[in-house]
This record gives sequence, C-alpha cells and structure tokens, in this order.
Amino acid sequence: MVIDSDRKPDRPNLNATKSRVKLEVEREGGFCWITEGREIENYLPRQVIESVASDVAGVTIQEDKREQILNPEKVNKADFARKAVSIKSDEWPLDLKKMMTELVTRIRAAR
Repeated sequence: MVIDSDRKPDRPNLNATKSRVKLEVEREGGFCWITEGREIENYLPRQVIESVASDVAGVTIQEDKREQILNPEKVNKADFARKAVSIKSDEWPLDLKKMMTELVTRIRAAR
C-alpha cells in the first residue's frame, strides 16, 4: 500500500489515521509505504519538475519536501505526467531507492 503522507511545512507529523493504517497493514505482514515527502510527486527529481514547470501551468518548484508540487485546481495531471516521464534521470530523491528495493523484494518473495 502506498499512502501520501500529506505532511506540510507547518504540520510535519503524520496524522493518526495514516499511522494506524500503516501499523495494521504491517501487523498482517503487508507493506505500507507512506511517502517521505508530502505526496508521491515529491519523489520526482528536481530537474524533472523544473523542466516540466516551464511547459505546464500549476507546477511549483518546491523548496521543502513537504510542499505541494501540483496545484490540483490549475494543473492538468495527465499533461504533467506525459511530459515528466519523457525526461530521463538517474536521481533517487528522498527514500525512493530504499522503498523501491523493499517493494521489489516483497514482490519477488510472493511469486
């Protein structure tokens, strides 16, 4: 399970519901990934965000991992995604590499 942390610069702690869900999923042997940044989009490398921001309205270059990148009222998420996936990057922001490694390990073990 992947859950956006929804943390904000002025509210850095995880809310009780997300903490409880993570605990319950893990208690049953499941995998629960709560994003280190505010949302899954915070895992995009900065160079990708900067490149797409010049072409897509509603994209913010974040200064903090808890800032919102995509303004849901202004951005066309499909347009943003199409442009973002076309940009190659070898960067693994935040805990992305660690969490992807854990996810792949669990998928392989389940086969």
